[in-house]
Amino acid sequence: MLRYQRSNNATHTIALIILCCALLLGAGGPAFTQMARTATAPSGNLIVNGGFEVPGVDDTPEAWVFKSWQGGDMATARLIGRARFDRLQLQLASTSELAHFGCYTQPIEVGAYAGQELLLSLHYVTQGAIHAEVIVVAFAEDFTLREWETPPVSREELHLSPSPRWAPISRRFELPPKARHIVVLLRISGKGTLICDGVSLRSLPAEIGCEVRSAGLVTDPRRRTTHLHLTNNTAGQITGRVRMEMWEQARCTGAQDARLVLAAGEAQDLKMLYGYDFRRPHDLRIILYGNQDDEIYDDRRIAVPSLIDARVVVPAFRSTIIAALPEDHVVVKGHIHATPEVVEATRISARITGGTEATGPGEGIIASPAGDFTVSLFPANIVSGHYLVTLRAVVSKQTVEVQIPFDKALASQNEVAYDSLGRLWAGGKPVFPLGMGYVIDTEDIQAVGEAGFDFLIAPARIASWDFMDHARDAGVGVFISSASLERDFWSNMTDKHIGRAEFWGWYVLEKADTHSPSIDPAILEALYADLIKLTPDRPVLCSLSSAAGFRTYGDAGDIPIAWCEPNPPGDLSAVVKLLHHAQDEISATKPVWALLPIAGAAHIRDGSLDPAGAGRPPTPAEYRAMAYLAILCGAKGILCYGYRLPGDARRKNYLITDDNALLWKEVASVNAELKTLGLSILSGRRQPHPVDWSAPVQWGVWECEGQAIVVMVNTTGEPQTGALVVDNLSQQVLDAVNAAERLEGTESGQFGRPLGPYEVRVYTGDLRTDQ
Repeated sequence: MLRYQRSNNATHTIALIILCCALLLGAGGPAFTQMARTATAPSGNLIVNGGFEVPGVDDTPEAWVFKSWQGGDMATARLIGRARFDRLQLQLASTSELAHFGCYTQPIEVGAYAGQELLLSLHYVTQGAIHAEVIVVAFAEDFTLREWETPPVSREELHLSPSPRWAPISRRFELPPKARHIVVLLRISGKGTLICDGVSLRSLPAEIGCEVRSAGLVTDPRRRTTHLHLTNNTAGQITGRVRMEMWEQARCTGAQDARLVLAAGEAQDLKMLYGYDFRRPHDLRIILYGNQDDEIYDDRRIAVPSLIDARVVVPAFRSTIIAALPEDHVVVKGHIHATPEVVEATRISARITGGTEATGPGEGIIASPAGDFTVSLFPANIVSGHYLVTLRAVVSKQTVEVQIPFDKALASQNEVAYDSLGRLWAGGKPVFPLGMGYVIDTEDIQAVGEAGFDFLIAPARIASWDFMDHARDAGVGVFISSASLERDFWSNMTDKHIGRAEFWGWYVLEKADTHSPSIDPAILEALYADLIKLTPDRPVLCSLSSAAGFRTYGDAGDIPIAWCEPNPPGDLSAVVKLLHHAQDEISATKPVWALLPIAGAAHIRDGSLDPAGAGRPPTPAEYRAMAYLAILCGAKGILCYGYRLPGDARRKNYLITDDNALLWKEVASVNAELKTLGLSILSGRRQPHPVDWSAPVQWGVWECEGQAIVVMVNTTGEPQTGALVVDNLSQQVLDAVNAAERLEGTESGQFGRPLGPYEVRVYTGDLRTDQ
């Protein structure tokens, strides 16, 4: 295989030796070679020839491969002079609107960094009407054996917006735990030119680590401060600079730079003061450079609010009071985004305005020393319509007002919505959401209902009146799914189904973050705005599979769903990481659900036709562990995927009741347990015990109506011993749910128990009545 570094091509080998020598001589410090570094050391630039300074054959860059999917005879990839950095840069050019091509790296060995964060960065210029993107694909197998036929374990896409001037761009992303190779692809389609330079891929923290301890805190009505903690992670002195940019509405409104000189291992605090009106929210972009601009060690955007940052938390569903839900008041949680001195000096009041009535001002709102506050308002006799909670803050004799909208919906039938606890209300009662997607045959609806599912997802093309009648008879709701972006389509579907109680809402474009070509987030957000108007009392679901996906598309729905697909099977860390990413990126008022596979990758996506190996479904024990682990990680609903999957040339037919009856039985058993326990967990208060998410055994304790509910999960395929603490028990005894077992603890509430591979244990205990 002549393309890759295992090649015996002498010219290729000599060029790489020259390149490596150049990198070592230009490092200005220790050399970050593969042999020298450890798993936690900075990687340096993992991309060989990322600056395109070593030419290969026909003016193409050494260590990169040109690939054309269409119109290759009208597309070129070559090195040209007048580079952004050093001597040469890469130019991808096309004279055809039909061209679709790119240039990609040789496979990069990343096993030493599996499970860590990486930072991709580059500088680029575009000309003409091209669509350009940089794609990072990770593989658990050796890419050199089957190249693009190798099943990927993750894929990150970064759209390169048109830019006639040099523009830097970067993306942080997490490397899957089992990743072995990464390939970075620069791809364009259409007629035009993409010029790139300084392509870099680094492990994080990089040579200089950056912790943002505070960003944009108000120090007085005209000034802000940002506090960074910087660390030299190398064994030698390193120099660089921090650039802090202020952005509003996609426009940079100002910038500041600070030079850095850090001795080996030195940590340094940096406080950057800048002028900004305390009433203006904005974004900060913090970029950490080395000696030159193609050495990017960190790049992040941070949303900075005005002095007052607040949101409506009750009612939770679209900030709308709905008659079917028991939330008839408004609760606002807020934060004074300022230094402690300003927090102490700030005075806050609140009132409801809008419609025909307004409440009087609520004075004397007290914030904690950290700046947090809560306001509860009880509107009297408001009619349906739009209202505002107006917060007024006074500091240094200057005033800022923040208006937070909420609505009261018209009374209607068949409302479906969630409350502030994350419970889904349908038919006038709350449920712990348990769903099945996709159901494509009418004959499967009854089995789904009998297995304890509350709802199913159905493609719009099969959501006929007969299908909906069967759903009604089986007692399950239906979320109707389509990838359509046309408003007329959704309007017609609304007219068809809005009067039916079994119509629960919508499921829009599945996994928009993996769609090729990439989807403009503004398009999905516009669709979501249309659906809100069409169906103000039906939720919109949206599944995503990456941290970047939740960051980019998380605002385009009411209930984001984390598509948790362990890869390889049995590695449940994917559930933990994706759910935490989702909740970090999503508004705290939105519940996050977990999507769990009950079919294997061989049936779902990778075309391996190997349902017994890496493409296998989860075992019954793995599924149970995933479901309860998802709840421990904060999921407020469970969606299963893969009941019936029609086969084609690349995958086999799959019907779980025939092909995996034991797994289906376990799914039904978990549903039965969650029918009993799920609402209590959502309604309860979780005891605030420290959590180590890297531990093999995960556990949690909830208090609800005088009972403690305890969940223990062995997340591994090996026997483990679980230890936990339960507070406030009347007696140090726990009784197992659905098993004849009693667990006794110490006087201080400590319990322990050996757990088999992927074993889950659920217990209850009586709480003290004198709390």
